[in-house]
Amino acid sequence: MCLPVKPGQWQEFTFVLRDDVAKLWPDIAAGDNALTGLRIGVQNAGFVADRLTFHRSRRAGQAGERLRAEVIAAAAARHGAGVTHYRAMEVSLVRHLNWFGGDQTFPSFPSPPIRDNDPGLTASMVRYLKSHGGLVCWNHPMDVAKRDELAKLMLERDFLGVDLVEIGRKPFDDLLWVYDVACRNPLFFTAVGSSDDHDAKDWAKEPEHDITYVWSASSAQPDLLGALAKGAAWFTDLARYRGSLDLRIGGVSQLGAVLMTKSPVKVDAIATGLPSGAKAEVIVGVADEAAAVPSTKAEKSKTVTVSPGHYVRVQVRLAGGDVVGVSNPLWVLDKAPKRPIPPVRLRGKE
Repeated sequence: MCLPVKPGQWQEFTFVLRDDVAKLWPDIAAGDNALTGLRIGVQNAGFVADRLTFHRSRRAGQAGERLRAEVIAAAAARHGAGVTHYRAMEVSLVRHLNWFGGDQTFPSFPSPPIRDNDPGLTASMVRYLKSHGGLVCWNHPMDVAKRDELAKLMLERDFLGVDLVEIGRKPFDDLLWVYDVACRNPLFFTAVGSSDDHDAKDWAKEPEHDITYVWSASSAQPDLLGALAKGAAWFTDLARYRGSLDLRIGGVSQLGAVLMTKSPVKVDAIATGLPSGAKAEVIVGVADEAAAVPSTKAEKSKTVTVSPGHYVRVQVRLAGGDVVGVSNPLWVLDKAPKRPIPPVRLRGKE
């Protein structure tokens, strides 16, 4: 925006920045902008800027959430052909969480707004969010813990009560190690990739870009959340592998399930769209709740017989050695584990 000035006297100007954004970039939703890099300039003259005041509208209560819903609707109308959009929320003043579904009611904010990594405080926030519906994800869980510390915390505090954990993050090898500890001591959360892209430039070129897929009956939110809740999910490297993963018994998907049986079962591991030179690896691990370290082996065949007291998952490894896709597991158990099996996961009788 350019406005005329009168030399040698104070003048007051009002800039409606949202209107400027709408004029400059008419193909985006103007409300979806952050105020960064603001510059004020005068051509061919010196000037003094004083009493700069920002008047922010729609701040009270849930007004920000209503604005976000409007922005998502506007983006969907302009660019959303074939794409379904739903709101989510990141909660960042505890160990970082993402909230999917639910009524998206803001929790109270501490003053001053300082992050507190106390596990009890995070667990309390998880309970609050889940009381409002939806699923809660524990984001980048190794930002304040090494792998052994994280595995111990998950076992001692029942993974803080979350539904999902970002395993497809850096440090990937350590997080996959932690996940195999969780599978050995059946911790019934769903492993997912990254929840968001903070830079909004080219997610595929960012260092952390694993995305999550689910086997869902539809793109309706209840179906998507239901698939996540029961572990019917896998994550892949956005730039290097976009195929599908599954674990099937008799042709029926059992990804994320807990099968209670006294007999071994034959499981088919599915991995589609493998890049040239890549291979699907079937990982079978002990599920004996006996230690805070993994106990796994890689099978040579894509069809494996899994004995009770074990779990199985499938992953994709490139010719260069990098793992670029990981499924959630299927547990085959002959006795009830310490922690109750979520009903949506249970196959057979506990």
